[in-house]
Amino acid sequence: MLDNSLHIEVNKEKKVYKKYEIMEFNSNDEVISYTKGIDFNWMVSEKTGHHKLQITQSNHNCNAQIILLFSLHTTVIKINEKPYDLERYDLLVIENPKKENIMLHFSNKCLYGTLESL
Repeated sequence: MLDNSLHIEVNKEKKVYKKYEIMEFNSNDEVISYTKGIDFNWMVSEKTGHHKLQITQSNHNCNAQIILLFSLHTTVIKINEKPYDLERYDLLVIENPKKENIMLHFSNKCLYGTLESL
């Protein structure tokens, strides 16, 4: 959730997640949400190789095939020293099929995700 906490039930078990806390579940789970709000959905097939999602503001050196950067606030993201201005809730997708090293620097907190195919 991007704007408040999340109250849900997964397979009849009640759970509460804080703002920005990442929740994982399988596609065959029974999920009931009791919360309205703004969220970021990161849906990844089990057939996808390695994947990662985190909230960060630190520098990263990355060579993933696909990199997702989602701004939580107005942000400047430097990619190999080239700045990109993102407004709140903007999404920037970097396709990196040659898996080159990419330096990332965030001026504010962002969701940072990486995907690798099998």
